[in-house]
Amino acid sequence: MKKILLMTLLISHSSYAFDLNDFVSKAKEKVNELLGKEEKVEVKETILLPKIPKVIKDAKSIDVYDKSGSIHTQGAKFDNLPMLEKRRYRIAFLEDLYVSVYGAEANKDELASTLNVLEKGGSREGVYRSLVLSSEYSQLEGYQEIPSEKLITFVTALAGKFMDKKFDKDIMKQLNLYGIKRVMTEKMLEVIDAFPSDGKDLRSWYAVLSSDLAREFPQVWTGQIRGVTAREPHYKWAGSIPLQHLKSEVIIKLHKAMNQLQK
Repeated sequence: MKKILLMTLLISHSSYAFDLNDFVSKAKEKVNELLGKEEKVEVKETILLPKIPKVIKDAKSIDVYDKSGSIHTQGAKFDNLPMLEKRRYRIAFLEDLYVSVYGAEANKDELASTLNVLEKGGSREGVYRSLVLSSEYSQLEGYQEIPSEKLITFVTALAGKFMDKKFDKDIMKQLNLYGIKRVMTEKMLEVIDAFPSDGKDLRSWYAVLSSDLAREFPQVWTGQIRGVTAREPHYKWAGSIPLQHLKSEVIIKLHKAMNQLQK
């Protein structure tokens, strides 16, 4: 009788061993999750930083007028929106831009003027340049303000990774926050223009940049995409919008990040 009972127990243990192990494993996972100690699974990144293109300045070059690449034709969804819907997005961009660039909200006249530029075919990049080349911005650059060590460390690292450039820290320290923001953003826009016009490498570059900024400045970003640390959503978004929208996001993200480092 004892032998039969023992065999029954052994058979029962063998039959349910895997179920029991699975139960214990799942129980451990649940406990770890509740304690905030869930095991991190390393995921191989599929979107990598591409080779940074060389920025070649040639006054005789007409490449800037070449709009044959797909990067110049994407964004049909926005282009096909009704005028009032486009206006809503444009106003949101302008409000975000003024706060990021100047650190203050635009007044109604300023918004109306720049909105008029966009609705008459002007570019977002052009509107941005008009702000940083204005006399108001020049006055801000003239303020005597020592840039923080965090800001200098950030911009030099950013230049090395996303521009393939080495910035002299001592020279950067001679500028204040507003001067650094203007120079850094200008150099970033030059890199964007240097990428092949098929858009593939540019989207990867943008995705890595956006992911890094989301991870480094989690407290800054609002909205569904800006604060996402994964690269894939940024890559997909970059392929769905007009090139000018991608540029404006880079402009705003850089200014917001640098503002945070000088506080």
